[in-house]
Amino acid sequence: EETKGIWMKKYRIAMIASCMTINGISTVIKNYCENIDLKRFSITVIAGKPINELYRTEFEKLGIEVIELPERKENTVQYYVELVRTFRKKRIDVVHVHGNSATISLELLLAKIAGVKVRIAHIHNSKCEHEKANMLLLPLLKLTCTNGMACSSLAGEWIFGKDNFYVLPNGFKTSRFKFCSVDRDIVRNQYKIADKYVIGSVGRMNDQKNQQFLLDIFTEIAAKNERAVLMMVGDGPNYKMIEQEARRHKFSERIVLTGECQHTEKTYSAFDVFVMPSKYEGLGIVALEAQISGLPCIVSDNVPKDVMLSDNIQFVSLCDKKEWIESVLAQERFDQSSREEFYEANRSSIMKYDIDNDVKLLERQYLTYLNMVS
Repeated sequence: EETKGIWMKKYRIAMIASCMTINGISTVIKNYCENIDLKRFSITVIAGKPINELYRTEFEKLGIEVIELPERKENTVQYYVELVRTFRKKRIDVVHVHGNSATISLELLLAKIAGVKVRIAHIHNSKCEHEKANMLLLPLLKLTCTNGMACSSLAGEWIFGKDNFYVLPNGFKTSRFKFCSVDRDIVRNQYKIADKYVIGSVGRMNDQKNQQFLLDIFTEIAAKNERAVLMMVGDGPNYKMIEQEARRHKFSERIVLTGECQHTEKTYSAFDVFVMPSKYEGLGIVALEAQISGLPCIVSDNVPKDVMLSDNIQFVSLCDKKEWIESVLAQERFDQSSREEFYEANRSSIMKYDIDNDVKLLERQYLTYLNMVS
Protein backbone atom coordinates (compact mmCIF):
# COMPACT_ATOMS: atom_id res chain seq x y z
CA GLU A 1 0.00 0.00 0.00
CA GLU A 2 2.79 2.38 0.96
CA THR A 3 4.34 2.39 -2.50
CA LYS A 4 1.11 2.71 -4.51
CA GLY A 5 1.43 6.46 -4.95
CA ILE A 6 5.05 6.21 -5.91
CA TRP A 7 4.30 3.77 -8.77
CA MET A 8 2.02 6.36 -10.35
CA LYS A 9 4.72 8.97 -10.80
CA LYS A 10 7.45 8.75 -13.45
CA TYR A 11 10.76 9.43 -11.75
CA ARG A 12 13.79 11.03 -13.39
CA ILE A 13 16.99 9.01 -12.98
CA ALA A 14 20.46 10.25 -13.97
CA MET A 15 22.99 7.48 -14.66
CA ILE A 16 26.46 9.04 -14.38
CA ALA A 17 29.91 7.81 -15.46
CA SER A 18 33.17 9.70 -15.96
CA CYS A 19 33.19 8.51 -19.61
CA MET A 20 31.49 5.89 -21.79
CA THR A 21 34.25 4.03 -23.60
CA ILE A 22 33.76 0.27 -24.10
CA ASN A 23 34.42 -0.94 -20.56
CA GLY A 24 32.74 -2.78 -17.70
CA ILE A 25 30.91 0.17 -16.11
CA SER A 26 29.54 1.39 -19.46
CA THR A 27 28.30 -2.12 -20.24
CA VAL A 28 26.51 -2.37 -16.89
CA ILE A 29 24.80 1.01 -17.46
CA LYS A 30 23.81 -0.02 -21.00
CA ASN A 31 22.40 -3.38 -19.84
CA TYR A 32 20.23 -1.78 -17.15
CA CYS A 33 19.07 1.08 -19.39
CA GLU A 34 18.02 -1.36 -22.13
CA ASN A 35 15.87 -3.37 -19.74
CA ILE A 36 14.47 -0.93 -17.17
CA ASP A 37 10.77 -0.04 -17.34
CA LEU A 38 10.86 3.29 -19.18
CA LYS A 39 7.17 3.86 -18.41
CA ARG A 40 8.06 4.12 -14.73
CA PHE A 41 11.51 5.70 -14.99
CA SER A 42 12.84 8.41 -17.27
CA ILE A 43 16.57 7.83 -17.73
CA THR A 44 19.23 10.39 -18.67
CA VAL A 45 22.77 9.13 -19.22
CA ILE A 46 25.38 11.76 -18.31
CA ALA A 47 29.06 11.14 -19.05
CA GLY A 48 32.26 12.98 -19.83
CA LYS A 49 33.89 12.62 -23.23
CA PRO A 50 34.42 10.25 -24.93
CA ILE A 51 31.07 8.51 -25.35
CA ASN A 52 31.32 5.50 -27.65
CA GLU A 53 29.03 5.81 -30.68
CA LEU A 54 27.73 2.27 -30.18
CA TYR A 55 26.34 3.23 -26.75
CA ARG A 56 25.02 6.56 -27.99
CA THR A 57 23.12 4.84 -30.82
CA GLU A 58 21.67 2.19 -28.48
CA PHE A 59 20.44 4.81 -26.00
CA GLU A 60 18.92 7.00 -28.71
CA LYS A 61 17.00 3.99 -30.09
CA LEU A 62 15.46 3.55 -26.65
CA GLY A 63 14.59 7.23 -26.37
CA ILE A 64 17.14 7.75 -23.59
CA GLU A 65 18.78 11.18 -23.61
CA VAL A 66 22.59 11.21 -23.59
CA ILE A 67 24.35 14.31 -22.25
CA GLU A 68 28.03 14.55 -23.08
CA LEU A 69 30.09 16.66 -20.68
CA PRO A 70 33.65 17.94 -21.23
CA GLU A 71 36.38 15.37 -20.53
CA ARG A 72 36.68 14.92 -16.77
CA LYS A 73 40.49 14.73 -16.58
CA GLU A 74 41.36 17.40 -19.16
CA ASN A 75 38.55 19.91 -18.44
CA THR A 76 37.78 19.15 -14.80
CA VAL A 77 36.21 22.48 -13.81
CA GLN A 78 34.07 22.66 -16.94
CA TYR A 79 32.95 19.06 -16.39
CA TYR A 80 31.61 19.85 -12.91
CA VAL A 81 30.09 23.20 -13.92
CA GLU A 82 28.12 21.51 -16.72
CA LEU A 83 27.11 18.70 -14.36
CA VAL A 84 25.51 21.11 -11.84
CA ARG A 85 23.70 22.90 -14.67
CA THR A 86 22.34 19.59 -15.89
CA PHE A 87 21.10 18.54 -12.42
CA ARG A 88 19.22 21.82 -12.01
CA LYS A 89 17.81 21.94 -15.53
CA LYS A 90 16.59 18.33 -15.49
CA ARG A 91 15.20 18.37 -11.93
CA ILE A 92 16.62 14.91 -11.28
CA ASP A 93 15.01 12.68 -8.61
CA VAL A 94 17.77 10.05 -8.37
CA VAL A 95 21.45 10.48 -9.17
CA HIS A 96 23.08 7.07 -9.70
CA VAL A 97 26.86 7.56 -9.93
CA HIS A 98 28.98 4.64 -11.16
CA GLY A 99 32.70 4.46 -10.40
CA ASN A 100 35.64 2.56 -9.00
CA SER A 101 36.48 4.65 -5.94
CA ALA A 102 35.55 7.56 -3.65
CA THR A 103 36.52 10.05 -6.40
CA ILE A 104 32.82 9.91 -7.41
CA SER A 105 32.07 11.88 -4.19
CA LEU A 106 32.44 15.17 -6.13
CA GLU A 107 29.54 14.22 -8.41
CA LEU A 108 27.52 13.28 -5.32
CA LEU A 109 28.38 16.56 -3.56
CA LEU A 110 27.17 18.58 -6.54
CA ALA A 111 23.99 16.51 -6.68
CA LYS A 112 23.42 17.31 -3.00
CA ILE A 113 24.02 21.04 -3.59
CA ALA A 114 21.57 20.88 -6.53
CA GLY A 115 18.93 19.43 -4.20
CA VAL A 116 18.78 15.85 -5.51
CA LYS A 117 17.29 13.80 -2.67
CA VAL A 118 18.43 10.28 -3.64
CA ARG A 119 22.15 10.01 -4.37
CA ILE A 120 23.50 6.51 -5.05
CA ALA A 121 27.22 5.70 -4.99
CA HIS A 122 27.67 2.50 -7.02
CA ILE A 123 31.13 0.91 -6.65
CA HIS A 124 32.44 -1.47 -9.32
CA ASN A 125 35.88 -2.38 -7.99
CA SER A 126 37.64 -3.62 -4.85
CA LYS A 127 40.77 -1.47 -5.22
CA CYS A 128 41.86 1.51 -7.30
CA GLU A 129 44.92 3.11 -8.86
CA HIS A 130 44.56 6.37 -6.85
CA GLU A 131 44.65 5.07 -3.27
CA LYS A 132 45.58 8.41 -1.62
CA ALA A 133 42.78 10.31 -3.39
CA ASN A 134 40.38 7.52 -2.45
CA MET A 135 41.30 7.72 1.25
CA LEU A 136 41.02 11.52 1.28
CA LEU A 137 37.62 11.55 -0.41
CA LEU A 138 36.08 8.60 1.45
CA PRO A 139 34.61 10.74 4.29
CA LEU A 140 33.06 13.07 1.67
CA LEU A 141 31.52 10.12 -0.16
CA LYS A 142 29.89 8.88 3.05
CA LEU A 143 28.52 12.39 3.74
CA THR A 144 27.16 12.99 0.26
CA CYS A 145 25.68 9.64 -0.77
CA THR A 146 22.31 8.62 0.63
CA ASN A 147 22.64 5.00 -0.48
CA GLY A 148 25.52 2.68 -1.33
CA MET A 149 25.51 0.01 -4.03
CA ALA A 150 28.21 -2.41 -5.15
CA CYS A 151 28.69 -5.15 -7.74
CA SER A 152 29.90 -7.59 -5.06
CA SER A 153 30.32 -7.88 -1.28
CA LEU A 154 34.08 -7.40 -1.67
CA ALA A 155 33.65 -4.12 -3.59
CA GLY A 156 31.01 -2.85 -1.16
CA GLU A 157 32.97 -3.62 2.01
CA TRP A 158 36.07 -1.91 0.58
CA ILE A 159 34.25 1.45 0.42
CA PHE A 160 31.23 1.26 2.74
CA GLY A 161 32.27 -1.24 5.43
CA LYS A 162 30.01 -4.12 6.45
CA ASP A 163 26.27 -4.04 5.66
CA ASN A 164 26.05 -0.37 4.60
CA PHE A 165 25.30 -1.10 0.95
CA TYR A 166 23.12 -3.09 -1.43
CA VAL A 167 24.72 -5.69 -3.73
CA LEU A 168 23.28 -5.29 -7.23
CA PRO A 169 24.60 -8.01 -9.57
CA ASN A 170 26.09 -6.86 -12.87
CA GLY A 171 23.11 -8.20 -14.78
CA PHE A 172 23.35 -9.05 -18.48
CA LYS A 173 21.59 -11.16 -21.13
CA THR A 174 23.09 -14.44 -20.03
CA SER A 175 21.64 -16.42 -22.96
CA ARG A 176 23.84 -14.42 -25.37
CA PHE A 177 26.89 -16.23 -23.98
CA LYS A 178 25.69 -19.79 -24.54
CA PHE A 179 28.23 -21.88 -26.44
CA CYS A 180 27.71 -21.80 -30.21
CA SER A 181 29.58 -24.28 -32.43
CA VAL A 182 28.90 -22.14 -35.55
CA ASP A 183 30.54 -19.07 -33.92
CA ARG A 184 33.39 -21.28 -32.77
CA ASP A 185 34.18 -22.37 -36.31
CA ILE A 186 33.78 -18.87 -37.81
CA VAL A 187 36.15 -17.19 -35.31
CA ARG A 188 38.72 -19.99 -35.37
CA ASN A 189 38.78 -19.96 -39.17
CA GLN A 190 38.97 -16.15 -39.24
CA TYR A 191 42.16 -16.18 -37.12
CA LYS A 192 43.53 -19.39 -38.70
CA ILE A 193 43.49 -21.24 -35.37
CA ALA A 194 40.97 -23.97 -36.29
CA ASP A 195 43.15 -26.87 -35.13
CA LYS A 196 44.85 -25.07 -32.20
CA TYR A 197 44.54 -25.22 -28.42
CA VAL A 198 43.24 -21.69 -27.78
CA ILE A 199 43.97 -20.01 -24.44
CA GLY A 200 41.73 -16.95 -24.32
CA SER A 201 41.44 -13.79 -22.27
CA VAL A 202 38.96 -10.90 -22.51
CA GLY A 203 39.49 -7.55 -20.81
CA ARG A 204 40.63 -3.97 -20.97
CA MET A 205 44.37 -3.80 -21.53
CA ASN A 206 45.62 -2.11 -18.38
CA ASP A 207 47.70 -2.86 -15.27
CA GLN A 208 44.70 -4.22 -13.34
CA LYS A 209 43.93 -6.91 -15.92
CA ASN A 210 47.61 -7.93 -15.98
CA GLN A 211 47.98 -9.24 -19.56
CA GLN A 212 51.76 -9.02 -19.03
CA PHE A 213 51.46 -12.09 -16.79
CA LEU A 214 49.88 -14.09 -19.63
CA LEU A 215 52.72 -13.25 -22.02
CA ASP A 216 55.15 -14.37 -19.34
CA ILE A 217 53.58 -17.79 -18.61
CA PHE A 218 52.82 -18.39 -22.29
CA THR A 219 56.56 -18.79 -22.98
CA GLU A 220 56.59 -22.06 -21.05
CA ILE A 221 53.08 -23.14 -22.12
CA ALA A 222 53.94 -22.73 -25.81
CA ALA A 223 57.25 -24.58 -25.35
CA LYS A 224 55.40 -27.55 -23.81
CA ASN A 225 52.43 -27.60 -26.18
CA GLU A 226 53.01 -26.91 -29.86
CA ARG A 227 49.26 -26.47 -30.51
CA ALA A 228 48.90 -23.70 -27.89
CA VAL A 229 47.81 -20.24 -29.06
CA LEU A 230 47.23 -17.21 -26.80
CA MET A 231 44.29 -15.04 -27.89
CA MET A 232 43.82 -11.70 -26.07
CA VAL A 233 40.61 -9.77 -26.72
CA GLY A 234 40.35 -6.09 -25.77
CA ASP A 235 41.79 -2.60 -26.06
CA GLY A 236 43.00 -0.06 -23.53
CA PRO A 237 45.90 2.14 -22.40
CA ASN A 238 48.42 -0.74 -22.39
CA TYR A 239 47.47 -2.08 -25.83
CA LYS A 240 50.52 -0.73 -27.70
CA MET A 241 52.91 -1.92 -25.01
CA ILE A 242 51.35 -5.42 -24.99
CA GLU A 243 51.41 -5.47 -28.81
CA GLN A 244 55.14 -4.62 -28.84
CA GLU A 245 55.90 -7.30 -26.25
CA ALA A 246 53.86 -9.84 -28.21
CA ARG A 247 55.91 -9.05 -31.33
CA ARG A 248 59.15 -9.59 -29.40
CA HIS A 249 57.87 -12.78 -27.76
CA LYS A 250 59.66 -16.05 -28.47
CA PHE A 251 56.37 -17.48 -29.77
CA SER A 252 55.01 -14.27 -31.35
CA GLU A 253 53.47 -16.15 -34.30
CA ARG A 254 51.19 -17.95 -31.81
CA ILE A 255 49.82 -14.81 -30.11
CA VAL A 256 46.61 -13.18 -31.42
CA LEU A 257 45.55 -9.68 -30.34
CA THR A 258 42.07 -8.81 -31.61
CA GLY A 259 41.83 -5.22 -30.29
CA GLU A 260 38.39 -3.82 -29.43
CA CYS A 261 35.64 -6.39 -29.91
CA GLN A 262 31.88 -5.75 -29.92
CA HIS A 263 30.84 -9.42 -29.99
CA THR A 264 32.88 -11.08 -27.26
CA GLU A 265 30.26 -13.83 -26.90
CA LYS A 266 31.50 -15.28 -30.20
CA THR A 267 35.14 -15.31 -29.13
CA TYR A 268 34.34 -17.27 -25.94
CA SER A 269 32.94 -20.03 -28.14
CA ALA A 270 36.27 -20.08 -30.01
CA PHE A 271 38.38 -20.52 -26.85
CA ASP A 272 39.34 -23.86 -25.29
CA VAL A 273 40.24 -22.41 -21.87
CA PHE A 274 39.70 -18.97 -20.31
CA VAL A 275 42.39 -17.22 -18.24
CA MET A 276 42.05 -14.11 -16.06
CA PRO A 277 45.15 -12.99 -14.11
CA SER A 278 43.64 -9.78 -12.61
CA LYS A 279 45.48 -8.01 -9.79
CA TYR A 280 42.09 -6.99 -8.34
CA GLU A 281 38.41 -7.03 -9.36
CA GLY A 282 35.09 -5.69 -8.13
CA LEU A 283 33.37 -8.74 -9.59
CA GLY A 284 34.90 -9.99 -12.85
CA ILE A 285 31.96 -10.21 -15.23
CA VAL A 286 34.07 -11.78 -18.01
CA ALA A 287 34.63 -14.82 -15.76
CA LEU A 288 30.84 -15.21 -15.61
CA GLU A 289 30.51 -14.87 -19.39
CA ALA A 290 33.27 -17.43 -19.96
CA GLN A 291 31.67 -19.96 -17.60
CA ILE A 292 28.25 -19.50 -19.24
CA SER A 293 29.97 -20.43 -22.51
CA GLY A 294 30.90 -23.70 -20.79
CA LEU A 295 34.62 -22.93 -20.65
CA PRO A 296 37.03 -24.19 -18.01
CA CYS A 297 38.30 -21.01 -16.29
CA ILE A 298 41.56 -20.30 -14.50
CA VAL A 299 41.39 -16.98 -12.66
CA SER A 300 43.53 -15.21 -10.08
CA ASP A 301 42.55 -15.55 -6.43
CA ASN A 302 42.05 -11.76 -6.42
CA VAL A 303 38.76 -12.31 -8.30
CA PRO A 304 35.77 -12.43 -5.88
CA LYS A 305 34.37 -15.92 -5.31
CA ASP A 306 30.93 -14.47 -6.23
CA VAL A 307 31.77 -15.35 -9.87
CA MET A 308 31.75 -19.09 -9.19
CA LEU A 309 28.85 -20.63 -11.15
CA SER A 310 30.10 -24.23 -11.17
CA ASP A 311 33.16 -26.42 -10.59
CA ASN A 312 34.58 -25.34 -13.96
CA ILE A 313 36.48 -22.45 -12.32
CA GLN A 314 39.82 -22.59 -10.53
CA PHE A 315 41.28 -19.74 -8.41
CA VAL A 316 45.09 -19.59 -8.52
CA SER A 317 47.56 -17.24 -6.84
CA LEU A 318 49.59 -14.95 -9.12
CA CYS A 319 52.61 -15.92 -6.99
CA ASP A 320 52.38 -19.49 -8.29
CA LYS A 321 53.31 -19.36 -11.99
CA LYS A 322 54.01 -23.09 -12.01
CA GLU A 323 50.40 -23.87 -11.02
CA TRP A 324 49.08 -21.49 -13.70
CA ILE A 325 51.18 -23.19 -16.37
CA GLU A 326 50.21 -26.71 -15.25
CA SER A 327 46.50 -25.80 -14.93
CA VAL A 328 46.37 -24.27 -18.41
CA LEU A 329 48.14 -27.25 -19.97
CA ALA A 330 45.85 -29.69 -18.14
CA GLN A 331 42.69 -28.15 -19.64
CA GLU A 332 43.59 -29.42 -23.11
CA ARG A 333 41.94 -32.65 -21.96
CA PHE A 334 38.67 -30.80 -21.20
CA ASP A 335 35.68 -32.27 -23.05
CA GLN A 336 34.54 -29.40 -25.30
CA SER A 337 31.35 -31.28 -26.23
CA SER A 338 30.08 -30.76 -22.64
CA ARG A 339 29.79 -27.01 -23.31
CA GLU A 340 26.47 -27.43 -25.15
CA GLU A 341 24.68 -28.48 -21.93
CA PHE A 342 26.31 -26.04 -19.49
CA TYR A 343 23.66 -23.31 -19.61
CA GLU A 344 20.69 -25.55 -18.81
CA ALA A 345 22.63 -27.64 -16.28
CA ASN A 346 23.63 -24.52 -14.30
CA ARG A 347 20.59 -22.34 -14.95
CA SER A 348 19.81 -21.66 -11.26
CA SER A 349 23.26 -20.14 -10.50
CA ILE A 350 23.36 -18.30 -13.86
CA MET A 351 19.97 -16.63 -13.29
CA LYS A 352 21.41 -14.62 -10.38
CA TYR A 353 23.17 -12.56 -13.07
CA ASP A 354 20.37 -12.46 -15.63
CA ILE A 355 19.30 -8.91 -16.45
CA ASP A 356 15.58 -9.83 -16.60
CA ASN A 357 15.74 -10.65 -12.88
CA ASP A 358 18.30 -8.04 -11.82
CA VAL A 359 16.58 -5.04 -13.42
CA LYS A 360 13.58 -5.73 -11.15
CA LEU A 361 15.92 -5.54 -8.15
CA LEU A 362 17.19 -2.14 -9.31
CA GLU A 363 13.66 -0.82 -9.90
CA ARG A 364 12.67 -1.98 -6.42
CA GLN A 365 15.68 -0.25 -4.84
CA TYR A 366 14.91 3.03 -6.62
CA LEU A 367 11.35 2.94 -5.32
CA THR A 368 12.48 2.04 -1.80
CA TYR A 369 14.98 4.91 -1.70
CA LEU A 370 12.42 7.36 -3.12
CA ASN A 371 9.85 6.25 -0.58
CA MET A 372 12.35 6.97 2.22
CA VAL A 373 12.71 10.64 1.19
CA SER A 374 9.12 11.36 0.13
